[in-house]
Amino acid sequence: TKRKQLAHKYMKLTQITHDDPLPEKYITFIMQVPSDAQMIENSSIYNSFLDMLVDIHNSIPKGYNLVVREHPYYKGQYPKELYEYISKQSNIYLRSNLSLLETIKKTKLVILNNSTVGIEALVFYKTVLTLGNAYYNLPGITYHLQNKKELRNLIQSGLENPIKKDKIDNFLYYFLYDYLYIGHFQDAKLQN
Repeated sequence: TKRKQLAHKYMKLTQITHDDPLPEKYITFIMQVPSDAQMIENSSIYNSFLDMLVDIHNSIPKGYNLVVREHPYYKGQYPKELYEYISKQSNIYLRSNLSLLETIKKTKLVILNNSTVGIEALVFYKTVLTLGNAYYNLPGITYHLQNKKELRNLIQSGLENPIKKDKIDNFLYYFLYDYLYIGHFQDAKLQN
């Protein structure tokens, strides 16, 4: 599409690369497709990824980098102001072409709105901070933002007090065996 071509050209102009290695000591911010129902219906605090990015960046502790990961189906399509902001910061890295697994394995904290990537991060015992309403927002399983003013403290808490592995194991067991159903939501009959 035209928009994708313009975004690609813009990213070249601002010299944002996707192929560089991951920085040392980083926090990961996972973005979603802005028109996704989860973003529209379950994001009571933020309505734009640029606002999330700026607030996260301004709240991370000194010495940490921020790795930003675009949704695979929305690469290069976020507002140009988001890419401009990233290009002006020395400690923000756009790394959407690296595998999600590689990005998650080395991160100190995963921040997202309410994506299912939060569940994937929990599988690797990563501490997750949600900015929106997620079905897995449970005390002792994730950190959850209730108010923008809490962001800096929640990030610090997430880094200093990771979620305990036994709690994650218990949650994942419940999630897999008691919460999920076998089949597709459009199937006539689901099995639990």
